[in-house]
Amino acid sequence: MKLHHLEEILNKGKPTLEWIHDFMENKEFCNYRFKYYCKDGNCHASNFDFIKDWIDVTDDVDEFNTIEKNTVPLFLGSTPELIPGQLSDDGIQLKTPVIAILNKTLLTNKILGMGFYSIKPRKSNESAYLRRRELVFFNNPDYKEINITGTIKKVPIDNFKSEITIRLGEGYTGKEIDKYKVK
Repeated sequence: MKLHHLEEILNKGKPTLEWIHDFMENKEFCNYRFKYYCKDGNCHASNFDFIKDWIDVTDDVDEFNTIEKNTVPLFLGSTPELIPGQLSDDGIQLKTPVIAILNKTLLTNKILGMGFYSIKPRKSNESAYLRRRELVFFNNPDYKEINITGTIKKVPIDNFKSEITIRLGEGYTGKEIDKYKVK
């Protein structure tokens, strides 16, 4: 994670942080701050830029997950639907009703922008994260050609076949295992 001063970005620009212009103009969300979880200084997703004045980095799970007014947990997520590692490590159970996600592409890792999402924290992490509802999304103008706000169309496949073969052998030793012991 590389942190920048706001003045530096406003003067010089940074393609991965172009979303901040729309964010700062938004009356509802412009005063929000962000918290990011890094255990022992090791961040799960360290390959992103952010504004130093807007983020608090913590290694305390409880602090990361505490509900605070105008402060939301920040995740780095790929589209379509990858669940961030922070949700499974250290028993983090989402508690806040709103989270922020820096969306990036799967293949190129380019930041598409940042969104605020409503979740239902009483659901399991996977369900809460995957069934999030987008409240607002701030685009990086360079990546407008990628539509990340539309719903993904799922196409059912009628003819799908899968096979699994189980043998009664111990590793590659060739030693047979008695099928009654397996049952």
